[in-house]
Amino acid sequence: MLGKQDATNEDDIVAISLELGKSKEAQAKMEEDIKALWDKCTGLEDRPKRDNTKIHNVCENKDKMNTITVCQSLFQHILKEKRSTDIPIVQAHRVDASREVPGLRPRDIIVKLGSLQLKDTKI
Repeated sequence: MLGKQDATNEDDIVAISLELGKSKEAQAKMEEDIKALWDKCTGLEDRPKRDNTKIHNVCENKDKMNTITVCQSLFQHILKEKRSTDIPIVQAHRVDASREVPGLRPRDIIVKLGSLQLKDTKI
């Protein structure tokens, strides 16, 4: 009777070992999938940022002029474009909170252009 019990226990141990091996394979596959998804998410997050341009040292005036208007006139002046609408600006904003302390460098401007191709050809 003891011999049958030992055989049953050995069969159970083999079955558990096989299940453990399958679990480790499944875990390795899941880890690969997680890494692939993480890389994909990072790419999706970075893609919209490619159209952005950062502009430094543009003076901030006290009347808080519209940042898009400031960028359009700046592009028109620098690029000698006849119309500032030749460069479509989707969004423009200053980075960080307002600075009231005199003597500090002006806040940077982040400009989102209409397309990456436009950024590469015009700017």
